[in-house]
Amino acid sequence: MDPDHLGGLTWTGGRALAEYVADRPALVAGKRVLELGCGSALVALTCDALGAAATTATDLDGLDRVPARVDPRVFDVLGAAPLPACDVLLAADVMFTSELARALARRAAEAHRAGARVLVADSQGWASNAFRDELDAALAARFRFDATTVVDDVAGRERRKRVRILDVEPP
Repeated sequence: MDPDHLGGLTWTGGRALAEYVADRPALVAGKRVLELGCGSALVALTCDALGAAATTATDLDGLDRVPARVDPRVFDVLGAAPLPACDVLLAADVMFTSELARALARRAAEAHRAGARVLVADSQGWASNAFRDELDAALAARFRFDATTVVDDVAGRERRKRVRILDVEPP
């Protein structure tokens, strides 16, 4: 954990998404998995342990923390580069601004149109409405987050935190 860098933290949404996938290993087993905004790469590492055929963990920086077995790559969801090919697209707690949330939604729609399953977790709620509205418009469908609860231990105090998880099956 690197407290001086947000990506070095294990975010609640990442923990929830890792648990969600761990409870459903068939979602990633034998598949090409791509995590956007991987931070500590907890979700990508979980997918690798569950038998993903290939796992790529992307972020803008901090990839020196990511083990090479999950193929760490620099990727900017706001950039023009095409999304790397995947069967499953994952992202957790990366909607820090409305601009970033809308860009993530466009990338999620790009992956979905290419045949990928899309899994997105959000424990912060800062811009999840912008994400959902953009995704709904991009795919001409209405999507909703399901909620789960994760127990966090903050400074020795346990607290329950609601995490929204979007799971969009391939077309």
